[in-house]
Amino acid sequence: MAAKNEPHRLTLRFSEEDYERLRYWANRSHISINALILKMLDQWIGIQNGDYELPTLEIQRLNQLVDAVEALRASQR
Repeated sequence: MAAKNEPHRLTLRFSEEDYERLRYWANRSHISINALILKMLDQWIGIQNGDYELPTLEIQRLNQLVDAVEALRASQR
């Protein structure tokens, strides 16, 4: 029986297209496919929990929209 801290081994099946995409992004990130899948899992869980960072331009645009809504709300009073 495996120890609690020992990693679990999974067997996954991917289409050729999905495998090539995984391989491409792993190579581009200079990490293994296994490390990429773990990184994607962490990011997906973060997104599901609402715990993720928006890129700078998205934050700026969101702030613009919030300011516009606030200005509209203030003008309606």
